[in-house]
Amino acid sequence: MTKKNQYDGFDIALTYALLICGIALDSIALLMFCVSDWTIARLRNLKEDLYEMDTWADGVFNWILDFKTVRWRRSKCFGDGGHEVLKRNFMFRRWSEYVHAYNLIGFCLGIRPEKIHHTKGIHSFFDKTIHILCIDVIINNVTRGTRQFGRFLTDLSKKDNQVMRTILLLPRLLVLLIYDFLDFFGIKDLVEEIRFTVSDRLTKELWEFIFTEVQQKHRFAEDQESAKAISSARGNWTLVETSSKKTENGLDHAVLLQYVTEKDYDQSILLWHIATELFYQDQIKIQTTEKEEHSYREFSKILSDYMMYLIIVQPTLMSAVSGIAKIRFVDTCEEAKDFFKRRNIYKSKNEGSELVNEASRVILSVNTDVEPMAVKGDRSKSVFFDASVLAKELRRLKDEGENMWEVVSKVWVEMLCYAAIHCSSQEHASQLSKGGELIDFVWLLMTHFGLGDQFQINRDDARAKLIVAK
Repeated sequence: MTKKNQYDGFDIALTYALLICGIALDSIALLMFCVSDWTIARLRNLKEDLYEMDTWADGVFNWILDFKTVRWRRSKCFGDGGHEVLKRNFMFRRWSEYVHAYNLIGFCLGIRPEKIHHTKGIHSFFDKTIHILCIDVIINNVTRGTRQFGRFLTDLSKKDNQVMRTILLLPRLLVLLIYDFLDFFGIKDLVEEIRFTVSDRLTKELWEFIFTEVQQKHRFAEDQESAKAISSARGNWTLVETSSKKTENGLDHAVLLQYVTEKDYDQSILLWHIATELFYQDQIKIQTTEKEEHSYREFSKILSDYMMYLIIVQPTLMSAVSGIAKIRFVDTCEEAKDFFKRRNIYKSKNEGSELVNEASRVILSVNTDVEPMAVKGDRSKSVFFDASVLAKELRRLKDEGENMWEVVSKVWVEMLCYAAIHCSSQEHASQLSKGGELIDFVWLLMTHFGLGDQFQINRDDARAKLIVAK
């Protein structure tokens, strides 16, 4: 038998470190199991009388459940005083409490989406650590250094362009080597998904907005057939409803229906995602005094980026409705990158959100009088310039007095509900065991209201309805 003093000091330290970490993880898992809802429900006796006094054990259980109560905290965000966001202790959360974001235009420009609500906590620490481990800092610094170094050399020596190109080639080769290294180990796509995904807190206003929209649609579900029809709406319900309510100027939204009814679901998501981003960047510098309009704009941005996150990072949750989303995404990104390269967007002095704003402005400036399909044909599945046409329609309707942000936000809620109800219950249950996503709770909300064809009980044409009182 080998004695302890015969082992290397590093091996001993590593063994103890792994042992302590393993004990710590098991202890945390045991603690979370002990304070879980299932454990408390098992241990606590149900009362036959509502007015029966609590025992000392009931007092302990109530004290534990008090830590799991939903807690909201006001957080500052862009443009107004802020919103209330979910903020519970990490150990007592029932789910992750985060809404993730993935932006197509930002991905093509190599820019991560920005958080709307800045909060501190364990998740923020892990988020920063993961992005450092995923060499996000290295890639960004090399890219930023390449731009700054290129401008310096341009000012220093405009005559010898060949030398400048040779020197500029070195940092680019470094980035290529990094990506080749990741590709060799088969983790390039995983690293890019983590690198271009950010996590933002769920706001109380957004959840109330989703709840209200689902509740209003529930009122029209008189039977199983109408419930299925409502849950199958993916934007057309909102557009048909608003198009029937013409404004004083006689405007309607029927022109927008073709981007929902005549497109596949995955195609609609890409179209509306890019169009929402273009419309958002076009209107972001316009100061509005109406808090409601600002909220609708924020809801649209959050849900748009979240749906793109589901398509790219959580394809199993969208497998039933995703179609050829991955192919459309790749073709759209290639067309976007080629367009940015031809318009010298990559050489712009702007960075971060300013670069995204400049790119959006250039996209909207392109003449789209001729349909993009007539120019590129049907071989490419890109929806890049089709989305530009949709964004211009949204801007035109807003300039003519329509509250387009309310319409866009409601369209996104319908798209989210459509994806939630058409995902298999096994996938939802599996995701809930991993911490849960917003789409899982939207699914539970819809089934609670009886929308869709899951968990419905029809007997003698009787149908239970939920009455929510204020």
